[in-house]
Amino acid sequence: MNMKTNITILAASLLFCACSSDNEGQQEDLVPITLTATMIVNCPLATRTTNTDLQSSQFASGQTFSAYFTSSSVVPQSTVFTADGSGGATPASQPYFKLSGTTTDVRAYYPSTVTESTTSFVVEADQTSDAGYRNSDLMYASATISKVYPVSTGELAFAHKMAKIRVQTINNGSSVKSIKLKGIKPTVDFTASTGVISAAKGSATDITMFSNTGQTSDIDCVALIPPQAMTSGTTLIEVTTALHSSSPLTYQLPATISFASGMQYIFTVNVHEESLTVSCNVTAWGAGKTASTAVNIHRDKRWNPLYYVGEYNLKLATDNTTFSFDHTKSTSQGTLFQWTSTDGVANHGIMGTKWVDATRRTGYDGYVIPSNTDRKLEGEFWHLPSLQEFLSITPAILSDPMSIRENIFSSSAFITSGLLTEHPCVFGYSKETKTPTAYKSYWASYTTGGVRYAIRFLDTNYCSVWKYQYDTDKLVITAKLIDRIASTDASTLSAKLDEIMSAGYDWTTLDDNIGEISRTFYACARNLQQYQQSAPGNTNAGLGYYWPATYDEIYGLSLSFSRGRIYIGNEHTNLAHSVRLFRDY
Repeated sequence: MNMKTNITILAASLLFCACSSDNEGQQEDLVPITLTATMIVNCPLATRTTNTDLQSSQFASGQTFSAYFTSSSVVPQSTVFTADGSGGATPASQPYFKLSGTTTDVRAYYPSTVTESTTSFVVEADQTSDAGYRNSDLMYASATISKVYPVSTGELAFAHKMAKIRVQTINNGSSVKSIKLKGIKPTVDFTASTGVISAAKGSATDITMFSNTGQTSDIDCVALIPPQAMTSGTTLIEVTTALHSSSPLTYQLPATISFASGMQYIFTVNVHEESLTVSCNVTAWGAGKTASTAVNIHRDKRWNPLYYVGEYNLKLATDNTTFSFDHTKSTSQGTLFQWTSTDGVANHGIMGTKWVDATRRTGYDGYVIPSNTDRKLEGEFWHLPSLQEFLSITPAILSDPMSIRENIFSSSAFITSGLLTEHPCVFGYSKETKTPTAYKSYWASYTTGGVRYAIRFLDTNYCSVWKYQYDTDKLVITAKLIDRIASTDASTLSAKLDEIMSAGYDWTTLDDNIGEISRTFYACARNLQQYQQSAPGNTNAGLGYYWPATYDEIYGLSLSFSRGRIYIGNEHTNLAHSVRLFRDY
């Protein structure tokens, strides 16, 4: 046998003469090899059933991985190691360098059912248990080990090859019984010599993430899937609730997404009685990974209060019974309505109609859904908004009875600039947003006629940038969801305002699905015939007036705007104004 010069011939000869065992480790003065194992992970794993931080930075005690040594001067060339929970591992059969060996590469695989001969890998369909999850966590590590007397040590840094999906539910009315990922291709080809995996393949299947009869609390669960692309409109998440045991609630992707190896996708799922609203954040899971721009593609449009605002004014047919949306988009759009009864000429009463519940309208300051169900237009249900719903899009009031005089298009009658605690408002996203809340916002100075900017809903996941612009007989309100900003982070708020006010910021290319929404209110004026006017007709051209549901017997409150004003103001109920309905949640 050839011997390396760093092993003394005398020692080798003595050992060879002394050894008579069949164990090669006793026959050739072998140097034992030990392995340490860590995981390339930047963030802790989600809480599963009862365990936390499962395989976040090292293997738990008792977990096993297989190792293959590429050099024939190592015996045995393959064995299984059992982790001790502290980064160490014990081999089932101790590997050694022979005298002839100086170095070897080692390749290691988790779970230990994966070996050097493995050519494909399949994730478990049931990942509700720790075992099911671990069996789906394909990991690969490689290292080069040099022989060092008396013990050679190899450091293995395992990389996760799958993508991690985390679902966190927020209960808004019905307890969760199970959570599944839908349409997942479960299989990848695997090249053991390099750790490279193919794109996902195989028949699409469901991955059960959570299942527990009688579960009532909010859920935080995870599953692993092979990297794969899923197209817009594909159902990804299915939630079975106590109210929907036979017809689960589902979430469809609003845009195409590519789930990448080593990335973590955190879906926050608000579970309502009849629907799911979902947001997604993408973070690095494996070392060397960075947060993806995909973080933006799953912002839910329902987080933007403008989503609930109809695009068109309400119109009444000549039969005075049939309603529709007026798609003409002009300053004559829609019908002008009074709170009083129909006069048969130009003004039409909305008191007692289906768009507002008569028992709720007076002084009602919450989320308004009339009790009757005949409110469907163009496939959706609509209602006349309350004052607090209107304040979700226009947070200023000018009302003498309320002793408040504010105007967004003014620095003297509104905040000059900076941080503002707004009037309590509601909108139809979730139980949280339908609870009157005085949100914080951050405003730019009003220096340009007819334009003002703000960052609203600070400290929340539905933080957004806003632009108010009066332009040629119409008010255009645009809002875009952004990453959460704390109300105390003045430097970030100031920098974001500078960004959205710059000439290069894009306020026109919008995607409703990710909460980039614009609504136009037309300056349809108002009809004064019923308010001590001698002749019918619209007056105050260039001004816009829109009724909310909140009023008393003399004064209503109306969204009012022109080039020099935006506020919710008090108006006499005999005046005829436009109506813009809000969609139900």
